[in-house]
Amino acid sequence: MPFVLTGMPRWALKGRRESHPYDEWFDGKPRLFIRGEDFDIARRSMATRLRAAAKRRGLKVTIAHRQYTKDDWDHDGRFFKFQENYPAFALQEGDECIVVQAHLSQKPKR
Repeated sequence: MPFVLTGMPRWALKGRRESHPYDEWFDGKPRLFIRGEDFDIARRSMATRLRAAAKRRGLKVTIAHRQYTKDDWDHDGRFFKFQENYPAFALQEGDECIVVQAHLSQKPKR
């Protein structure tokens, strides 16, 4: 005898489910994502997904992505060592990274 449900489960609803916690990520703080740790698809594809998720939420975002080199990180006009300032991240030369920040006070361009 089949069970009677009070509603359809989320996985059965129409449309594609989001696979990342975008609402958490779009809190206005700049975030760094590392391919292989935070996402597994091509970094350009991930950047596209981030833009699409922001658009669905009516948010404007700044996104940058590149392959990291040890000389990339510059802060306030002077070089500093990434590992010392952000010890939670273990960036190695050649890692693919994405940086994203949602601008909560700005409306997106249409």
